Formats: sequence, C-alpha cells, structure tokens
Amino acid sequence: MSNCKRRKILLAPVLALLIILVVPVVRASPSYNVTTIPVGTNPVTEAYDPVNGNVYVSNAGGNTVSVISSSTNTVIATVMVGVSPASVLWNPVNGNLYVGNRGSATVSVISGATNTVIATLTVAAGPHVMAFDVANGDVYVGSDFTNLVSVISSQTNAVTFVTVGVGPESLTYDPANHDVYACNFFSNTVSRIDGSTNTVTATITVGTGPGLAAFDPANGNLYVPNTGSNTVTVISSLNNAVLATISVGSAPNPTFYDPANNDIYVTNRGSNYVSVIDSGTNTVIANVLVDLNPYYAVFNPVDDDMFVTDHGTNTVSVIDSGTQAVIATIIVGSNPHVGVFDFTNFEMYVSNDGSNTVSAISISNLTTTTSVVCSPATVAVNQETQCTATVTDASSPTGTVSFSSSGSGTFSAISCTLTSTSSSASSCYVSYTPNPGSEGTHIITGTYNGDSTHSGSSGTFSLTATKRSTSTSVSCSGNALGSKCTVTVSDTSPGTPLTPTGIVAWTSSGSAGTFSPSSCTLSGSGSTASCTVGYAPSGHQNPVTIMATYEGDTDHSGSSGSETLSAPP
Repeated sequence: MSNCKRRKILLAPVLALLIILVVPVVRASPSYNVTTIPVGTNPVTEAYDPVNGNVYVSNAGGNTVSVISSSTNTVIATVMVGVSPASVLWNPVNGNLYVGNRGSATVSVISGATNTVIATLTVAAGPHVMAFDVANGDVYVGSDFTNLVSVISSQTNAVTFVTVGVGPESLTYDPANHDVYACNFFSNTVSRIDGSTNTVTATITVGTGPGLAAFDPANGNLYVPNTGSNTVTVISSLNNAVLATISVGSAPNPTFYDPANNDIYVTNRGSNYVSVIDSGTNTVIANVLVDLNPYYAVFNPVDDDMFVTDHGTNTVSVIDSGTQAVIATIIVGSNPHVGVFDFTNFEMYVSNDGSNTVSAISISNLTTTTSVVCSPATVAVNQETQCTATVTDASSPTGTVSFSSSGSGTFSAISCTLTSTSSSASSCYVSYTPNPGSEGTHIITGTYNGDSTHSGSSGTFSLTATKRSTSTSVSCSGNALGSKCTVTVSDTSPGTPLTPTGIVAWTSSGSAGTFSPSSCTLSGSGSTASCTVGYAPSGHQNPVTIMATYEGDTDHSGSSGSETLSAPP
C-alpha cells in the first residue's frame, strides 16, 4: 500500500474532460445493512481469521489492534502492538496474526487462540504490505524506506532479509510458482523472489511508482499498477517479460483479480472510476463510474460483486462483475480505507480511518415469490400435465427450480432452469405424470434454490388425479335359437393407456332371455379388453336390447354399452 500522507492524491479538474464508459445497471442489488463498530484511532487494514471467526483491525494512530467477533460485531479485545501498525496478515500454518508496525520497524505476532502478543520481531524499516507463502510457510514483509524484504519463518520467527529495489512496500504472492513479487516504488522495478531459495531471480522494469499488484492464476500474469504513470504493466510469470502496458486512470493502485470473470479491477485513486481489464486481451473493457477516490476493492464470492471503498465520499460502491455496473452505493464511515470479506457470516468489513470505526456490511439477498401452476389441473393417472414455476422479484431471478410431489408420480426432470419472462419474473416448467393407483390430490411443490442476489422460495399446486375414462361396446351374433354377445371395454383417457380389468355384468330388456354366464371377466392388452357370453332368447318375438355394464377397476371408471337384437321374421 502506498504511504497516504506522503502521496496524498487529489482529484484533478481535468478528470471532468475524460470520456468515461458508464455501464447501465442491469440487475437489482441485494439489500445491505451496515453495523458501525467503534475501534481504535485511524483504523487502516483488516485481516480475517477463519479459524476463530474474528476480524483483526490495525489502528495506525493508536498503536493497537482491535479484535472484532464476527458473530456479534463487537470488539472482544484490544491488543497493544508497535508504533503505527499499517498492515495485518493471517498465517494459516500456525494460526497467528502478523502486524507490520510501520513506525517502529517491528512485526508483532498475535496468537489467534489467545489474542495476545507472543513475539515482537525486528524487520526492515517501514514494514508495510505482507505476503504469505503457503509452500514454505514464510511471511514476507515489505518496506517503505529500505531496499529490503524481511522474511519471517513461521516455525522459528527467525528473520532474514532479501535485497531488492528501493521502497518494496507492496508484495504479491504467485501461488503457481510459489514466488513473491516485490514492487519497488522508488526504483520503478519489480523484484521476483524465488520462494524456495529466497533469492531474487529477476528484476523487471515497469512504470513510475509501482504499487500493489494482482496475480491472475488463470493466465499466470502479474498486473502492476504504476501510480505515477497512470498505467498497468503486465508481466508474464513464465519468462518475466512485459507483455503489455495498459493506460488506465489517474494514480492507479492497487489492482485486484476477479475470479468469476478473470478480469482485473484497477482502483484509480486520483479519479472517480474503476478500470476493468480483460485478462484475455489485456485491454480495458470498462471504466466504471464510482464515487470519489476509489481506494481499495474486495471481491464478494457469494454474489460475484466487487466492493470498492470510495475514500473521498465515505461510501462503498458495489460493482456487478458480470456487467461491470454499479448496483449499489453504501454509506459507511469517514474515509473508508481497506476491506476484508468474512467467509463465516458473509459480511464485508471496511475500516474507516477518518471516524475510528469499522463498518460491517451484511448482505441480504432479495426476497422472491414462487408460484406453481399445472395445466391441465385435473388429469387421469398415466396422463401428463405441465407444471410451470414462476419466480418473481424486483429483478429477474436466475438459477433453478426443483420439483417434488406428495403423491406417486414421475417428473420429466427433477429441476428446470429459469428463463427471464419480464424484468421482474422468470419461469420454467417440467412435466408430471401421476402413477397408476395414485388417484387423489397430488401436492406439487416447486422450490427455487436462489442465486447470488435472490433468496430461495417455494410454491405449491394441488393437482387432481382421477381414474381413467372408459367406453363400452356390445356386439352380438347368432340366430333365433341364440346369440353370442361380446363386450369390448376401451381406455379413452389421454396419455399412456392402461388395459381395463374386472367384471362385466349383462342384462336384457324387452323379451325375457338368459345369459350364460351372467357376467364375464375382461381379458386383453393395450387400451382394450373383452369377454363373451351366450344369450338364449325366450319364445317371444319382440326386439331385445342387450346391455353390458362394466364396473370399473382401480384405475378405470365404469361404463356401459348395448345392442338391440331384432325379432326374427
């Protein structure tokens, strides 16, 4: 980080003449609630400890570190450290916090278990930004005033020194090669330190006043902001070559990596916009207008948003990384400085060095409403219906809807992906077929699983499943001495037919007669079944109506049919 007092940046009037690409807002923002937490004097940086869930705040003007419990957002400890603590780093190997005391050339080691100082280590003068090497477990400490990088062993707290350029105040770790890059502010160079030997393997010339750089793990490049030349230098970690020099805003520092889109964000501290660099082409694809003096940025992996502290207007601008649009401006304390994301409670903590406070920004997703409608609303078993889920909110929700049923049935898919139908609604559908034997009410539930800015919700629909309809026909053949009558029962409902089963009863009207047998049992396949009986007429010569009545079965409703036999001549 650059020395704020030594290099105070003013907004130049010429910025009004700049052509700035302002990207329109295309999605609604979540809601944000801010809790103000009083801390020490001039809080400047924070570190988050995911083991104990605490946020550690360095108070540069009070020579203390405030420990905030993220579960209660209250200060649970105030730890005395060295003079003008400028940075804090959490060490995942031993769980300790390392505090760079810029005014006393020391690093205070705080136990994350007890929140007490367990060691004070002498380092090069003006310790500033620190970096941790996961491969060797060493802590690297930058320096504002010397040409040394201090290297602290996590196991022994022993300190060694690496000679680099002048003013290596900003350090960046390369996780691919396990190297540390020191940006030498006064030498206009970047020193590459091999983490396995702690020696400089390359010195690369960049622009004027290199600041805190971002490493892109996707392409293996380092993006160095040059505060004095208003450019970003792109360095390849493969061969240490400068691949590009990109013009950005005034006094750019630092740069930040967006893992959702593989973009690089540049806070132009002398301007009122953030430059977004496409790492695939190394070109600026957007200059996003924010409030005055954008100072720092923190990526929110839950919503894929970038939170930018606006040092000159006491706000935080929230940029949607997918569209490079500002979707919210949050009022915080005076002169917001650096922020850190809490992965336990999904909150953003911002140090306000002008009001001696920390703003804890909680992120609440938008509330959605889910409705489900099935059409047709009444179907026979084995008949398909289409169930549509519609999710509404202030903006179109994205994501998926999962379906379930209280009855026995089959979905065409267990979930569907929403498609926007308006500026505030999205929908999708699946098909549902009640199984045989499941006649009655089926409660169809659609559960929206939420997205980065919309909360989940669910809705239900009462679907009625009925028995399948049938039709019955009768056909008789014979002579005056007797006939054979065959009944055919057909499944007539839409969908996949079921073969009717069960009993058919026979009756006659007109002249008396007898059936043999008086009823018959259906047999068949597919959508039809039949059975046959004999009919013996009486001696009367009147026409006779033969009627067959199907009683139905588990999945079929009953029906009847008839045929009239003429009297013999």
